Amino acid sequence: MRLLVVQPYVPAYRVPLFDLLAQRVRAAGGAFLVVHGPPPGAQARRRDAHAARWSHLVPEWRVGGGRLPEFVFRRIQPAAKCADVVVSELAATAVHSLLLTCTRPDSVVLWGHGKNYVAEPSALDYAVEARMARAAAVTMTYTESGRQSLIERGVPATKVRTLRNSTDTRRLREAAASTSEADLTRLRRDLGIGGRCALFVGGLDATKRVDFLLAAGRRAAELSDGFRLVMCGSGDQDDIVVATARREPWLVHFPTADAQLLGQLSHLVDAVWMPGRIGLVAADAIALRLPVLTTASWHHAPEAEYLQLGVNRHNLPDDPASFAAAYLARDDWRPLADLDGTVDLSIEGMADRFLAACTDAFAGSENHQDDRDRGGSAHGLQQ
Repeated sequence: MRLLVVQPYVPAYRVPLFDLLAQRVRAAGGAFLVVHGPPPGAQARRRDAHAARWSHLVPEWRVGGGRLPEFVFRRIQPAAKCADVVVSELAATAVHSLLLTCTRPDSVVLWGHGKNYVAEPSALDYAVEARMARAAAVTMTYTESGRQSLIERGVPATKVRTLRNSTDTRRLREAAASTSEADLTRLRRDLGIGGRCALFVGGLDATKRVDFLLAAGRRAAELSDGFRLVMCGSGDQDDIVVATARREPWLVHFPTADAQLLGQLSHLVDAVWMPGRIGLVAADAIALRLPVLTTASWHHAPEAEYLQLGVNRHNLPDDPASFAAAYLARDDWRPLADLDGTVDLSIEGMADRFLAACTDAFAGSENHQDDRDRGGSAHGLQQ
């Protein structure tokens, strides 16, 4: 199978999945390629874009924005014409995805949220996306609620799969398990940890409520000697975080954090602070056995569904000072049980489900022909 994946860009957290997909497809004698544009807007300022042997940057055009929807078109045709199956975004504003569902629907797999979690849904967007999902061979949604939303809009249940979007949780668990006392002693010394410690992992932008985090951290430091807030991430609000970390010792900032660092930090922190949007940090928190402290007033991404309210997700007051006080009022935030096995959150499981959907589309595709019938070869895809 010659498999093409179309992405807005390749963020760091997607690299393990695409590495594994490339390995499995090529081991079966196929070809695999990810085509993508440059990271758009605020995503570019997160500085997490990656390139790999299996990726290729293509031209894209964007129209609209502001109060109007922003439509995007990527030039994927040279690679798509050599692919048996194309996986592309389920988004009404992705013109290339819409064209694929019109011109070769039986060999198209869509993936995405399945519903709008972070803003009020548009009736037109919902109608267009449902039409796209009905036309495509298979649609993969990140979570079950997205699947149910599409089914409620008339997409046959047999055409919608739940992907269970995840990060590389196995590496996180291994990093935490391999942490030594010497590692922890060094990290405590380097970060100046002598009391309570909380963790933030994510993009430093408005969706994560950086101002709220800094105000809550400052208040916690006033109330508790030795408190530290470790913030891992980059974004368009880097400057305020970096400046605060230089002036105020309670704040520690890492522009990036790999599995080893997060695994070690999981032994020193007692909670993840996420007053803004919860996303894939939910998978990280479950793997590291950390609770997520958030607020009830924010629109979260679908991955927030992985967390259990009152067990490893807790809603604190939507005010920085009250948030900090509520955090400090308890010292037993960690869940008593290991919840890692309650839902299959892993890159390996995600790759299994991803390839199963693509294989089914390939088997049922009218475009399942040999190279001579297609008038070309797979040279447009990475071998």
